[in-house]
Amino acid sequence: MLVVQRLAQQLLSYLLALRKFAQNIAPTFSVYRFLADLHRPRVKSRLMVSDLPDEILYEIFQFATYIPESESIVPLDPFLPKRVSANVMGPNTPTAVNRTKCTLVLVCSAWRRISMQLMYRHIYIRSPQRAELLLQLLRRDSDVPPFNTSEYGRFTRHIEVFTHARGSNNIHFFQTVFRIFQCCPNVRMLSGTWSDPLPNAFCEAVSQLYGSSLEGLYWDGGGGPFMPTSWGGPFVPTSFFASFRTLRALAIHKADLRNLPLDRHTLPLLQVLILTHSAENLRLASLLDLPMLRDLVYMSDAMSAYASQDVFRDFLSVHGPSLRSIDCVPLPLDNPHFTPLHKPTEAFLNPQHCPNLDTFTFDARSLPFNLPPNCPVRVIGLRGIQAGDLYPNKTSNGASHLKAFVGDACPYLETVRAVEFLVESDSDSFIKDIFIWWTEKFERRGVDFQDAEGVVWSYPDDDDDVDDVAEEIKLVAVGV
Repeated sequence: MLVVQRLAQQLLSYLLALRKFAQNIAPTFSVYRFLADLHRPRVKSRLMVSDLPDEILYEIFQFATYIPESESIVPLDPFLPKRVSANVMGPNTPTAVNRTKCTLVLVCSAWRRISMQLMYRHIYIRSPQRAELLLQLLRRDSDVPPFNTSEYGRFTRHIEVFTHARGSNNIHFFQTVFRIFQCCPNVRMLSGTWSDPLPNAFCEAVSQLYGSSLEGLYWDGGGGPFMPTSWGGPFVPTSFFASFRTLRALAIHKADLRNLPLDRHTLPLLQVLILTHSAENLRLASLLDLPMLRDLVYMSDAMSAYASQDVFRDFLSVHGPSLRSIDCVPLPLDNPHFTPLHKPTEAFLNPQHCPNLDTFTFDARSLPFNLPPNCPVRVIGLRGIQAGDLYPNKTSNGASHLKAFVGDACPYLETVRAVEFLVESDSDSFIKDIFIWWTEKFERRGVDFQDAEGVVWSYPDDDDDVDDVAEEIKLVAVGV
């Protein structure tokens, strides 16, 4: 017992001595800690732009210079949600984007290194003079032989060629254009607007160069009635289009099959077909086997003659069963008073021609048509809807189309969307109530009626003024 008491007293004395020692050296540790903090590098409180990695800067620059036309020849999906723009600068335009790119490359060497990839991503060839300057620029950055790939050319993904300028029908111009193509081996989109005949050798060389890599081809051919036999012009055979085996999207705006072999060819990967309504375009498309075709963009121009019903039925007999989405686009798009005809609309919606059709988009300003029974479509998109078209007591093509879809002709219909009309941004004081009136009519059929944002407008359940608003709607819609 005495031994334990002594050990406890000794342990207590050691602890008291250790406590006194720690109290004496604590100020010394504080001084050393303060001196060490003076030499320790400080952590930055804010992240500077120069600290961002190149990958993040590239994404920012790409967003600032984005326009859909540069990335794909396929029009934007009309069902992409639209929103009221809060950007004071407005949407990007090709001119504004080029100015932004020219500004980015002048900021500093680091930004120039990143921005040069965007500068040459989409290039335009508008005249022989610009083609010569562009070729010199592509060759200047590399010491390799002139026909080989250039440093800047490897950034190019989309080339757009126009032949409206004087001298564009010269063989030297086509040689220059092809040399530019040779400097850009990574091109995925090629757009050509040809106002003059093209040499057969040029077409063959382009198909050999890009036949195994091109993903999108836009072909708008003009040309005159008299052409030498060695010039194929826009009157190219189906084998030319079929030579691009990796195509995912093909846009044909003007084609002519006169004096050309009508052979059938296959594009195994093509998913999107863009056509105007001319008979030659439909005949050309009918000669192509497209096992992966899903989407059709059908452009109608009131200034051009429509194809006959026989030609149109032949086209639908070949490609109609594989179509899942059809978008009827009126031309011109910027004319609000233009009334699209869309003569073949009824044929598109006929289950005998397009039994697997899921989505159909057309212009609400087009003339009313009779819906075929048992229409297979599930989603309808209406372009050109305005506030005045939604008033049920006013006569308009848009209201006629909406009334037709409220009926029983489309038993599988799930959604009707006004793909260009934003309720929230319209200045009409009654438009929300009018839109809700249509929403309730479609709701009785189990169909969602949406605006361009994809919103189904309705009254809140606890709104005390619903009854008063409903009376106002009945007054507005009197006579319906």
